[in-house]
Amino acid sequence: MSSFSLFLLALTITWPPELILPLTGIKGEHNSEIARYIQRVSSVFTSIDVFSDSDRSCRLQQSDDITSEWICPGVGGYKLKIIDSDNRMDASVMDPRGKEHPLNFQDAITRSFSSLGQKADWRVVRKNGALVPIALIIRVNESGFEGRRTASYLSVSKIGGSEICVTDRIAPTVDQYKRALRAADVAINRPCRASE
Repeated sequence: MSSFSLFLLALTITWPPELILPLTGIKGEHNSEIARYIQRVSSVFTSIDVFSDSDRSCRLQQSDDITSEWICPGVGGYKLKIIDSDNRMDASVMDPRGKEHPLNFQDAITRSFSSLGQKADWRVVRKNGALVPIALIIRVNESGFEGRRTASYLSVSKIGGSEICVTDRIAPTVDQYKRALRAADVAINRPCRASE
């Protein structure tokens, strides 16, 4: 996917395709090529609630006195590995080829004790009838030494292209989720987030 196509895809977050195509000035056969990338982005939610007694979506892979790891289903052949180590939770994206891409929340989101939300929000487009993830939103709850929550961030990660990594940390505000959606839908064009 070219950078121009990604730009057009990003525009569809707020503008419908019928308004974008005329702005490109592209006519004829190239118009249909550009139109393939002008798609609505939507959310598919999957469970990452590894501590639930009723939700058995995630499977425990290994566990010892300090660290436990689970594999949770995702979208479009992707899966999530959830890690709980010394009261700090993290995640890795497993791509369809089985390659692991650590999100490194300890570097990108918070170095404090942490837990994750119950759902992963996969931002997807439909391509040739299949759902293709382009970004991922996961809640990361920061805790103090007493276990009290001190902040609740939304991590935004890009999926696809040459790398999978966290691009944005969305701080708690009234419109936090809306801001996370906007960040996710253009994440593919953003660099990986530097360490906190």
